[in-house]
Amino acid sequence: VLVMGLAGQLSLGQGAFYLTSGYAAAILTADHGWNHLPALAVAVGLSAVMGFLVGWLTLRFRGLNLALATLAIHLILLVFILQQTSLTGGPLGTTGVPVLSLVGFDFSTQHRFYYLALGVLGVCLVIARNIDHGRIGRSLRAVGADQDSAESLGLQAWKLKLSIFVVGAAMGGVGGALWAYFLRYAAPSSWDVALTIDLVTYVIVGGLGSVY
Repeated sequence: VLVMGLAGQLSLGQGAFYLTSGYAAAILTADHGWNHLPALAVAVGLSAVMGFLVGWLTLRFRGLNLALATLAIHLILLVFILQQTSLTGGPLGTTGVPVLSLVGFDFSTQHRFYYLALGVLGVCLVIARNIDHGRIGRSLRAVGADQDSAESLGLQAWKLKLSIFVVGAAMGGVGGALWAYFLRYAAPSSWDVALTIDLVTYVIVGGLGSVY
């Protein structure tokens, strides 16, 4: 919603940030014995960095060109995951992720995990709503409506788009890491191109202009 609805940028690469964070969280906990919380922080940080790099490379494009460029990034990452068997497990993925435990409380059941995810969703909604109703949101809305006119008024369109792209990537990173913790493994099928299509569908059906 922040990237497509608010900033008006058609990105088909959001699944790439889920994939990056999900694999990072799985590899750190399963293969290197990290605790879940620091692994989550690093995984989300990697997604944010990936969002910055992808945005820096692609956000000078517009419309269909941007959509194709971001989709290409996702496809490249999928190929990398499949080929780097020593790091990611290849087609079989990374298994053996331990049960999520935070501050001594484990989330071994679906009900517990549901409430955790609901709480994280609430935090993300508050952040998104504050952005939407703030000065940055108004500026991004102007850029999304008419970038040339917005730039003529002194708005730095590329920097605004890049900043919201990074925020969207970080939120996707949170979702990817939690999904890996819930499934207790990371595999290419968890974050394939179908995920991107699903995400775009959710946004359109839910309403491009509505955070909720």
